[in-house]
Amino acid sequence: MPITLTWYDETQKILVQRFTGHWTMNEYFALKPDSERFFNSTPERVDVMLDMLEAKHFLPPNVMMYVQEIVKNADFSYPNWGLAVFISTWRMNQVLYNIGCRVSREYRQHVRITDSYEQALSLIATDRQAASTANR
Repeated sequence: MPITLTWYDETQKILVQRFTGHWTMNEYFALKPDSERFFNSTPERVDVMLDMLEAKHFLPPNVMMYVQEIVKNADFSYPNWGLAVFISTWRMNQVLYNIGCRVSREYRQHVRITDSYEQALSLIATDRQAASTANR
């Protein structure tokens, strides 16, 4: 399977979506029931790390047609969704991220991109801290 879902660790607060080889949007959409089970298994905030370090292409064709709708649906479907952090070294993913930020408020609010797990964890921790401070 070119896309797998696992918890990052035993705290079950960060979902890792690992993309390997050549994957398609149909394969991504087929995982929606599995993603729902992860999100619904806890009332706590769940952040997502989308690990694309082993993917054989930066993103499948026509992905930008889906991105805004995916983010809007996730924002509506998963009230406990925090951040989605893409982990990728493909420069084109940064370009697409910048476009997404320009066209979608939900995307700006929920999506980040970096090139390492360490930085992804730092972005999540910073966002969780900011959310915690705002809720006081």
